[in-house]
Amino acid sequence: MKTIIKSLSAVLAVLSMAFGVTSTAQAEGYGKQKVAYHINYDDAKRQVGALRNAQNHINAVGAENLDLRFIMHGKGLSMLLL
Repeated sequence: MKTIIKSLSAVLAVLSMAFGVTSTAQAEGYGKQKVAYHINYDDAKRQVGALRNAQNHINAVGAENLDLRFIMHGKGLSMLLL
């Protein structure tokens, strides 16, 4: 039983190191990105969700690596009244 626990601990340690290295490498690998969020619906919950998605995108790649635009038309113009 102790051997199994030690083996599992070793595997978990290796996996956690591998994922840590991967996430660091991915974060450094982002270049400049251009993205447009298209909003054409009059649903405040979905509009706030789009804003949250944009913030998550900024947090993931960094504001300096992102040229972000919102495109609103039709019913999406109601977002300006939030």
